[in-house]
Amino acid sequence: MQFFETAARYADFFKVRKEHVLPALEAFLDSRGIHHPLAAVRKRVFYLFHRFVQMLRIDIDPAHVSVILQAIQDLLTVDVEIPDDFEPPPGSDILSELLKEGAMFDTQLYMFEATGSLVSILWAVPELQAATLQAVINPILTRLSNCLQIPLAGSDADHLNILTVHHCIRALGSIPKGFPEYPSPVPPDYIPPPIAEFRQIAEAILISLNIMGQFRVIREAARFSFGRLIFAAGPSITEFIPRLMASLLSHFEPTEFVDFIGFLSHMTHKLHEQLRGVLDEILMPLTTHISTVISQFVTGTDDSVARMDTKKAYLTFLNTIMSSHLGSIFVSQQNMPNLQPFLETVLQMAADSSDLLNQKLALSFLAKFLTSFGHATAPETTGTGAATNGVVVVVPGIEQFIYQRILVIIFGIPLHPDFNLKDGQSIAALNEIATLFQTIIKVRGDEAVSYISTVFLPSQNLTPEKSLELTNNMRTMDKRGFQKYYSDLIKASRS
Repeated sequence: MQFFETAARYADFFKVRKEHVLPALEAFLDSRGIHHPLAAVRKRVFYLFHRFVQMLRIDIDPAHVSVILQAIQDLLTVDVEIPDDFEPPPGSDILSELLKEGAMFDTQLYMFEATGSLVSILWAVPELQAATLQAVINPILTRLSNCLQIPLAGSDADHLNILTVHHCIRALGSIPKGFPEYPSPVPPDYIPPPIAEFRQIAEAILISLNIMGQFRVIREAARFSFGRLIFAAGPSITEFIPRLMASLLSHFEPTEFVDFIGFLSHMTHKLHEQLRGVLDEILMPLTTHISTVISQFVTGTDDSVARMDTKKAYLTFLNTIMSSHLGSIFVSQQNMPNLQPFLETVLQMAADSSDLLNQKLALSFLAKFLTSFGHATAPETTGTGAATNGVVVVVPGIEQFIYQRILVIIFGIPLHPDFNLKDGQSIAALNEIATLFQTIIKVRGDEAVSYISTVFLPSQNLTPEKSLELTNNMRTMDKRGFQKYYSDLIKASRS
């Protein structure tokens, strides 16, 4: 075991002394390594073998790939067993509890990923690479197809069948993860991976979802595998995404929200423009859900943590949309009628000083949103995505929302008794507030300067002199300078 640990940790040695790669692989492949009689040893070596292959895939001779794949073929099977003494806790999800018993399969996934890395070595001969990958996935696809054809009978045998489908989906998804990440932008001389086979995997997963999507473990497996498919195939499988979303949402459970939003954020980051249509459709239903979550009364610590996690996932998703240049989704023809309720939801989270991390995320999103859509007229450049096909959107009435809602909320945040200036996250929130003030000045210009200095700040009991000083500093100081000034101002007012 110590040899394998050392070989995986110091793989760079084999990059220099390539003559030792094959002897090391031979040790990994025989009864000393992945075929060791002890299951505990095999589980660890599965991971170490995966790491070794992944780090040395450009150093392994392509001529050896078929031999290595033949040696690990017996470990690329999907086997599911239910322990005889299995007793699920009362009221629990039996399938989820059974998955906790399957630690061996979770480790075996490293072998499927290592297989993908080995197949990727054949990139120089696309026809051979595609044929090799097809030979690897065919047995799993056949097993999956056979399981899907077995009707559910409402008996314990269903659990075995459903878990087999779950394992097949995850195994199929782990193989593309072994390939290099799909580049963005794509270089001119790029040789794509076997896209046809990846699309075959995607189609098999969608068929599984259509038949067994009512089971949460199947939906989780589909998200797991599509995330890995996107890693290797990039936009080549975009056409499958609407069907995937429809299947996932048709049996969506509230407790899946955080995982689902995390999956969406991942896809948004990877696919950008190709996901625009899907995001446009689901943005407001997701916002409706989050509005319901944050309005519910919290009854205990678990509920509080769950709500914070939900808010964090949602706000991270919104910021990912902006950073992926998809911000015009928020003001699309479909979503514009619900823009104000949407912004009110974000503003509500920005006002909650009991949840400082999410407060910062909400304030950050508002600044990004106003940078793109807070202008009185179309800006010359669209920054984080105000444009859709070259058409810039000017939001009617946005100035009223800025002056009557955003200014009032962000000015009052640091003055609230619950706002703890001794907390480091509070300082981060103060910095976001300062940035938001300067963003408003930047996008609205003299109009904002006049309103803030002569109307808003005096209404908050600031003297005309202090109002003018604060407004001028918003306009003239750089970002860091104004953040320090504003932080010192608030500390002085609270002392």
